[in-house]
Parts: sequence; structure tokens; C-alpha cells
Amino acid sequence: MDEGKVRDYSIILFDADLPATIEPMRVTDPDKVKRKYLFDDLSHKPVMMSLQGGFVTAGVAGWTVAVAGGNSGAPRMLPLGGELVFLWGISTSPPSADMQADMDMLSRKAGLDPRRYQMQWVDLDSYPDF
Repeated sequence: MDEGKVRDYSIILFDADLPATIEPMRVTDPDKVKRKYLFDDLSHKPVMMSLQGGFVTAGVAGWTVAVAGGNSGAPRMLPLGGELVFLWGISTSPPSADMQADMDMLSRKAGLDPRRYQMQWVDLDSYPDF
């Protein structure tokens, strides 16, 4: 661990690419999401999270499932424009340049071209800050 850096995540290398019907989940900067969306009253601002047992919670009234022990690592996702965008996981790090560097290094060690495995970032700059 590098001092001052949080790297609590897992990277999985498959022995073959997934089918084209399985698309990568795009990612975004959680600090920007906090400034642009997750501020003040959160009661009407869903953030999706998949949980054990096939449950999904949105964190808003009527769409909430309790988070229980064993859900560590569950992704938190922002619903945005017809897709879910990865923010961070329960007790895991958000997407970052450090995470991409680790993915690149592992790809090279596995004999893969890291350019094929880049995180796809959603740009939130056009949304206002609050």
C-alpha cells in the first residue's frame, strides 16, 4: 500500500474475453457525483446497489432493501441516461487512475494489450455543482 492511497478492490483476469453482449460498466468520479447529485436531501436521489440474494436497493423510500453483513464489495451505481454508472463499492475504493494503472500492469503481465481494458469514464462536467 502506498501511504495516503486507498486500494481496496479486486481485479479479475478471465482466460477469454466476455461475449460482446456483456458490455463494460462505465465509471465516474464519485467526488463530482457528490457535488452534482448527492447533496442536501437524498430521499429522492436513488443510488442503486446490488445485494446478496439477488436483491437491489435504490436507497430511497419504497425502493430500499437493508444492507446486511456479507455485502462488502457490492457496487454502488448511479442511474444516468438509461444506464448504471459505477461509483464505488461498499467498503471498496472508487474508480481511479491508480486502479487503471493496476489494471494496465496486470494486463501486461498476462500478455494482454492494456489499451483494450481501459475504464470508460462518464463526463459529468456539464452538470451544475451545488
